Amino acid sequence: CLGVIPLGGYVKMAGMLDESMDEELTGASWEFASKSTPKKVFIITAGVLMNFLLAAVLFGIVTFNIGIPEVSNTTEVAQVVEDFPAAEAGMESGDTITEING
Repeated sequence: CLGVIPLGGYVKMAGMLDESMDEELTGASWEFASKSTPKKVFIITAGVLMNFLLAAVLFGIVTFNIGIPEVSNTTEVAQVVEDFPAAEAGMESGDTITEING
């Protein structure tokens, strides 16, 4: 069931035997074991490259839709609690803090 959806799951290729299996390879041309070394390397690296490509595409979609947050050098006071030092110093809701000890 997991092999049907290739998202983070393990997909076994035809002709790749598990160590626990007793079956032997038939030597058919469609089996992984009967492919040449360059084809085996391509097949194995294609999965890794697709993971990187998918990550780059998803990162781009998220970055362009949400954007990169801008850093502000100020802080706005949302609420001031009565009888606390901020209230006693005269701070009010909506005040903007631009510097400390300055």
